[in-house]
Amino acid sequence: MQHQTDLQKEFDRYQTEINKLKNKQTKQFEITKQLEANGKEQAARILHLENENQSLQNTLNVMKEQIEALNIQEYKQLIDKQKMQLEDNNKYITQLKEEIEIVNINNLQDKQIEKVLNLLKKVTE
Repeated sequence: MQHQTDLQKEFDRYQTEINKLKNKQTKQFEITKQLEANGKEQAARILHLENENQSLQNTLNVMKEQIEALNIQEYKQLIDKQKMQLEDNNKYITQLKEEIEIVNINNLQDKQIEKVLNLLKKVTE
């Protein structure tokens, strides 16, 4: 009888150990499931963030193109303004040359008149 009691105690001890191992295995399985769920959730977050980053990159590229287009437009406007200024300057230069030519002609006429007057003076003396 003692032998049977000893065997029963040993059986109970093994049964307790088996139950502990089953509980541990169940907890590990639950943890594994939770980690898998977390991993899937993290993967979904990563995918979402990657999509958001791509969208932001696309927006940034569009903005860069718009800025470049604006800069090009500003440069074109600046070039047009400088062309107009250059044309105005050329007109002014032409006008000044014409005025100088008129002054030179007047000076020549004045010299010729002075010569004629001097000749007349000599003739009349």
